[in-house]
Amino acid sequence: MIETSVKIHDKFSFEFKISFISDKTIADSQEEFSVNTWLFVPNSLEINGDTYPKTDFFKDINSKIRLITPDFPIAEIVSDNPESPKNKLIRALHEALHDPASDEKGEQFVHDVKIFANICKSSIRDEVSRIVLLPNADGAARSSLFAADLQHIVQFYRSLYPFVQRKDLSNEWKEYFAYGDNFISNVIEQHAFRLMRHFENQTNYPEIKTVLLPLIGNEKQERRKKKFPNLEIGNPENNNWVVMQWGILKKVIESVLFLHIKSSRDGRLAEQLLYSLAAGVSMLFATIVTFKAQQHYEKFTLPLFLIIVVSYMFKDRIKDLMRYYFSSQLGKRYFDRKRKLSTRGVEIGVIKESVEYVSETKLPEEVFNLRQRIPIVEAENKIYNEQIILYKKLVTLSVDKISSLKGYNYRGINDILKFHLFRLTEKMSDSMLPLHVADEQHGYLTFSGEKVYPLHFILRGESNKKVFYRKYRLLFNRDGIKKLEEIVAD
Repeated sequence: MIETSVKIHDKFSFEFKISFISDKTIADSQEEFSVNTWLFVPNSLEINGDTYPKTDFFKDINSKIRLITPDFPIAEIVSDNPESPKNKLIRALHEALHDPASDEKGEQFVHDVKIFANICKSSIRDEVSRIVLLPNADGAARSSLFAADLQHIVQFYRSLYPFVQRKDLSNEWKEYFAYGDNFISNVIEQHAFRLMRHFENQTNYPEIKTVLLPLIGNEKQERRKKKFPNLEIGNPENNNWVVMQWGILKKVIESVLFLHIKSSRDGRLAEQLLYSLAAGVSMLFATIVTFKAQQHYEKFTLPLFLIIVVSYMFKDRIKDLMRYYFSSQLGKRYFDRKRKLSTRGVEIGVIKESVEYVSETKLPEEVFNLRQRIPIVEAENKIYNEQIILYKKLVTLSVDKISSLKGYNYRGINDILKFHLFRLTEKMSDSMLPLHVADEQHGYLTFSGEKVYPLHFILRGESNKKVFYRKYRLLFNRDGIKKLEEIVAD
């Protein structure tokens, strides 16, 4: 199964999050996913294979690939279930305490600390997303339960400090345990403020504020007691330092889910074999011509010399033409790059990617119909062809190896793809334009209007013979992204 979401990341970039979820009911040990994305670029941006080659495209995309965080309802994180995150962390700590000299058990404890913190973050985020969709009265009651669940989580986690602080345990273990505490505390505070912002103008806000403010205050007090970074009003230097540390802490804790990636070119062996064949054929041609010429001219004369020179000239041309032909054929069959995915020494999958410019005549019928240009845009397209970039991705996951990963039941991987648009803005006109309307008193009035450029993209996903399409429209100009929305087909 494939799940997708898209959002604006910052002023000049947007983010695709694509979840590749393995179906553990299938008999095959390998599962394949395909995602093709067509980007329809306005001709006025002067984007083509010469001004924006595939090397630039790959520079403009930043992909982070990670395991999907194990899914637990917030109330089950510290439940008595033997397979709950609470009991997994307790078992890892118990084994580390039993053999404090073991690096393997220490690494497993640190691993479980990070996983526990990531599960807390994911569960808290999902619970808040559910609460904000509830009616006012239900939102207040659910917020109270939410605060109680969070209190149980931090009470459990901090109850382990006396065991972690044992003298025979590594200082590194103690530091990572504190990192987990700091991370969970920050997540609680951020999402508590998120709830308060959502309900701020609603009738139940005083009730929700009464529940959440003590929770935020307790976390702030805990961070001060443990000398964790804290924001301070009127102290920008300190706050800049705190924000920087939060960013580092996030990377440290979430690193446990990110996969090790080994990149290479797809079809490298086939390319070398075909290029060798091209060299061999061209050499064979030159050798045959030289051999025949020597049979005709017994002595080394000027005609023989010229024939040999010309044969070697053709030899180089034949080799280059064959290399060009083979390169074009390889591009149709192989991808531009291949990335092997692994975690903790276990290879769990491969991602292949390629990008190319395609003509409208090569669009699948479903994609062509989804594009649905308005009449004026269609008229422009008949004169100035819209540039179409096809970005292909093929993902192969090893279902059995993902299932065998130690500790938790992982569902698959998330590919978080960030696309930077700055290069596409280089040929844009000024963002603001003077506009005029008639006015009886002054004759006319002048005001400013903003010029935006549309970037349409259509995504086709396929897994287990199930196909789906998504269509999006992004509006942007030289000042950045203005709007990003999904367009539902009629």
